[in-house]
Amino acid sequence: MIAPLKISVAMCTFNGDRYLSEQLNSIARQTLSPFELVVCDDGSTDDSLELLNTFSNSVSFPVRLYVNDENLGSTKNFEKAMELCTGDIIALADQDDVWLPSKLERIEKSFSGQPQVGVVFTDAVLVDSELRPLNLQLWKSVRFTRVQQWRLRNGRAADVLLKHNVVTGATMAFRASHLRKVLPIPQVWSHDAWVALLVSFFSRVEIIREPLILYRQHSSNQVGVSALKTKAERWKGRTFSDRCLKRITKFESVYERIMSEETWSDFRDNVKGRLESKIRHLKTRHETSKGGWRRILAIREFAMLRYHRFSERDRAFIADFFRFCGDTPKKGTTSQAEV
Repeated sequence: MIAPLKISVAMCTFNGDRYLSEQLNSIARQTLSPFELVVCDDGSTDDSLELLNTFSNSVSFPVRLYVNDENLGSTKNFEKAMELCTGDIIALADQDDVWLPSKLERIEKSFSGQPQVGVVFTDAVLVDSELRPLNLQLWKSVRFTRVQQWRLRNGRAADVLLKHNVVTGATMAFRASHLRKVLPIPQVWSHDAWVALLVSFFSRVEIIREPLILYRQHSSNQVGVSALKTKAERWKGRTFSDRCLKRITKFESVYERIMSEETWSDFRDNVKGRLESKIRHLKTRHETSKGGWRRILAIREFAMLRYHRFSERDRAFIADFFRFCGDTPKKGTTSQAEV
């Protein structure tokens, strides 16, 4: 009998004592125990550290706790936690969710015997702060459609993720052997979107349609229903041009990483053209935001199917063509995924 792959759980904490115990207990109840739990705390001033120390003495698997000397922020804290993992697979964990008992076992089976699979992620049930169901699942909230799921499972994950991110870190695991390629993570990216996109260029991405976590929604979420509201508030008063420039910066950082790293040499030719097209599309959309004759550029992009490949197709095209110079798109014409 082949031994299961060793799964390291990488968790980041910061003043999370309100929900942390429920998450830790759900990890302890897994039908396949983790190889280790690696926790990087970003300077908590509540009871999080006490809860973690108590938990470490109550479970059979190692709990390795690291307390940062200074606050790193979410992306760099997760980067540190991932780098400290020693297992074959790294499963990411937020401090405030609840995992269903079979999560790690199902994820391990998706990797086992399939070395071409580099990333696995699952759906999730959205719940409120008290774990009451919100009658919505995560994939629907981020518009991860059946068509996109089919494309992803048929070797076109990079095409899906170049259009918009559908991977949430709390549901994701990836092979530790890919760490060298994905680290360090640029600050402009979230850790989960960066890892999923880069690994999709040279490895298969697998999905588990069954929701395997209760994904808690509250005001501090980075993804999900609450996150979309928070994001809308954060972007309030900023123009489409601002958002587009940020997206250009993000994908230029991907391009620079792939062109500069020797470990990417075998995949560079396959990836280079698609990234150049994505960046060119974003720059053209930015030009249309200046108004006037430049909106005609949107017609060319539409005819060349770049709205279809890289944006929300008809919605994004209509928004670009009718957007007045410097204006934020009217309500209902754009989405969080298209820019």
